Amino acid sequence: MLEFRGETIAQIDRFRVWNRWGEMVFETAEKDQFWDGTYRGQPMDPAVFVYTIQGVCINGENFLRTGDATLIR
Repeated sequence: MLEFRGETIAQIDRFRVWNRWGEMVFETAEKDQFWDGTYRGQPMDPAVFVYTIQGVCINGENFLRTGDATLIR
């Protein structure tokens, strides 16, 4: 499961996850949604996935974070 938590996050504008071939496997704009390691209802194989998350902090400051996460089953 890949999710972001923080008391200073007011809203999420875009949270995306891509596989190693550049195919987007998850996208949401909901603060309480997370990626559960599936794509089109099927579990993904263990691999490294890239993510970006854009949003707004409670002080009104915009943020953008990028990184990678390893899916382990």
